[in-house]
Amino acid sequence: MAKALTPPSPDDPFSSPPTRAQIKLARQIRSEMREFLDRFQPPDDIAAALKESEPVEGQTYDDDFWLRRSALVFHFLDRDPAAAFKWAKETSKNFQLLDGVAIELGPEFFRRMGAEKALEMVSHAPADYYQIRAEVGRSIGEHADASGFLAAAKMMSGQQGEWFARTTGGEWPPEKEGELIQAAVDAKSPMLIIGYLSEEGRKGDFLAELVLDELLPADFREMLRTNEWTREILARTPEVPVSLRLELGNNIDAICSGDLIKLLTTDRDWAFAFRHGVADAGEILKLAEAGAPELMRDHGAKAREHLFRELAEENPRAAMPLLQNIPETERNDLLLYIARTHFEQVEPAKFLELLEQIPPGTPQQWEARLDAWNRRGATNHQRLQEAYVEWVRNLPAGIDREMGLYSLARSVEAQDPALAAELRREVSDPDLQSRINTSR
Repeated sequence: MAKALTPPSPDDPFSSPPTRAQIKLARQIRSEMREFLDRFQPPDDIAAALKESEPVEGQTYDDDFWLRRSALVFHFLDRDPAAAFKWAKETSKNFQLLDGVAIELGPEFFRRMGAEKALEMVSHAPADYYQIRAEVGRSIGEHADASGFLAAAKMMSGQQGEWFARTTGGEWPPEKEGELIQAAVDAKSPMLIIGYLSEEGRKGDFLAELVLDELLPADFREMLRTNEWTREILARTPEVPVSLRLELGNNIDAICSGDLIKLLTTDRDWAFAFRHGVADAGEILKLAEAGAPELMRDHGAKAREHLFRELAEENPRAAMPLLQNIPETERNDLLLYIARTHFEQVEPAKFLELLEQIPPGTPQQWEARLDAWNRRGATNHQRLQEAYVEWVRNLPAGIDREMGLYSLARSVEAQDPALAAELRREVSDPDLQSRINTSR
């Protein structure tokens, strides 16, 4: 006999994928619950029965006790959903029990009530009771119940309606795509299509085909085309031509990022190989030219920039050939931008290696370089503590050591003012000394 029905932690219900043992236990619980429901006869006054059987803190109860309470809640929702939800709001324990029933017995609402009654039940649920809506939505999707979805679309609107549509679409069977499209059109719900495509293995090129399908109503195609999720899905769908994705509202940065990350992680971990010198910039470029020819041909400079962004943290010096055709000033600005926005969880030596590719440059670039040190000084010290202090102090003489000391002093000032004072005394750069004196 499985242990009592318990909902997931309200703090983090989806913290990690379920293990096989957890899945097996959930199936066992659901099987036992279904059998119990089949033979359970609810009393006339379910609210009174729930009150009489409230668990007492510190006492233990057997499985039948929890099965009975769960069955009472299930029938309460079936018989008088408004009263059931009111009961659930009375205490957190009541809510957790109702939420657990929704998780474990969601399909039973649909199977025993049918879509119309299940939706009527959901209509009484408070706005923040997502789980029970989700389970009804999943059941409608699993059964490809177009009429049930249309009824739900009339009942829900705004974010709640969009969320329900995504949940329903995610469970819709691929062999019923025609019904899915028609239901989405009839309900004017592009999110039903978006939810369907959120499932792993379903291709975004299907979405592009719908946007271009002139047999579909123009207003629906426009709703689909302008949906932010459409752009996000297409941005990571290399099967759709770059020119078409740009026409449909994507920007080239999103396309480069999506296509090239996929290229660098499919079949082989190219970033790992690049980090350890097993692959070089020339091989990466050949890979990109073969795997993303349109992107490299028509948007080569932008594609090279994104390749560099992906690989700079692995091996900055080896990645530099990717930027060889970019004018020096523009290249240095890009390197400084990456130094400021990347390298958060990367060893400091890699960060320094990137900065070493940048000459002192203009006053604006000097400020950007200092800003990069200030940003990384805080995060690196927080992560590495004393080891980072020692690393900075042992840097070779030069502007990067000076900025490293200055930024580290700023980072430790609140926790260790004595160390901050020592670090400032080691700064010899006149401009940084002036800032230290001014800030006091």
